[in-house]
Amino acid sequence: MIRYAHVAEPRGEPWQPGDNVPAYVWLHDKGGDADRLVGASAPNAAPVNIVDSGGKVLSDGVDLPTNKLWSASRARPAWCCGTCAS
Repeated sequence: MIRYAHVAEPRGEPWQPGDNVPAYVWLHDKGGDADRLVGASAPNAAPVNIVDSGGKVLSDGVDLPTNKLWSASRARPAWCCGTCAS
């Protein structure tokens, strides 16, 4: 379940096609087993990657603990970054 999602505000001008747009989410895994977030998608961004705070793609994804709210933080630096589509 997505509890909160935020797309960063552009500085100056609106986001342009081809811009990398950082976003972050808070997720709540309400299932019986722990899950792993390995990908994301958006209708107006391609591709969407899970990345660390330095922009490195986390190809193995991130662990989501069961029945706990998970968010990106300094302890768990994972973000979604998409490229703005035209």
